[in-house]
Amino acid sequence: MAFDPETESRLGINAPYDYDEPVRRAARDAINGVSEQHVRPNNIPLQGLFPFRATSRSLRTTTMPVDDNLLGVDGGGDFNAVSDGDWVMLGPLRPGRHTRNFGGTVGDPTRPDFELDITYEVTVLPQTRTPR
Repeated sequence: MAFDPETESRLGINAPYDYDEPVRRAARDAINGVSEQHVRPNNIPLQGLFPFRATSRSLRTTTMPVDDNLLGVDGGGDFNAVSDGDWVMLGPLRPGRHTRNFGGTVGDPTRPDFELDITYEVTVLPQTRTPR
């Protein structure tokens, strides 16, 4: 009989099964299918993005029931999740208008399984001093 890791710990059971491994594997397999990704701060394409991959530790999350959701999961509930993907850190923005565009493709670019293309238009105001 198998219990969740918290119950097994309370009962003193040392389970050989890593409950997070299927979650990690699913995230890893999804990201391994990335065929294109882009980051364009102020419409300037960045090159060599693939080396910035990172996987998070497992976290417990709760979802609300949503029909036809991205993960194909029926109903809501509590489950373990991980983040696996490529990350880019950009420096602080100077005052003015800025565009941040990023996205990617999973699968064959001519017939993708999933595509994402997001653009943020950001206006940074000059820093003002507050009177004392």
